[in-house]
Amino acid sequence: KIGLQFDSGALGSLHLDYNRQPPVHTFDIVGTKGSIKWDLVDGVTQIFRAEAKEWKRYPMPDDWERNVMFMEQMKHFVAVVRGKAEPSCKLEDGVRVQKLVQAIHESETSGRVINLRSR
Repeated sequence: KIGLQFDSGALGSLHLDYNRQPPVHTFDIVGTKGSIKWDLVDGVTQIFRAEAKEWKRYPMPDDWERNVMFMEQMKHFVAVVRGKAEPSCKLEDGVRVQKLVQAIHESETSGRVINLRSR
């Protein structure tokens, strides 16, 4: 697990599990006013609003195919290479992600909290 604290003071955690069988692909956002859950297995996004005290379900469209995500990304990549589109992820974004990955590794091996603002 990776613990995160953002400039706003918000806390986050990230858990990556590459070994679970069967594979599980979920994404959860939990906030003070509600939560969002997404699960690739059933394709449903669920939103809970604290004031309503209920979950609303938003399933994937019946004609949705997972492979379309990969095909669209490949089309975008080719368009960027040909100079017909701007990258959706800039080099600076990749550099920031690499710094985050390095900080996570350093924190794990040293047992220390790593402050990215000081880097």
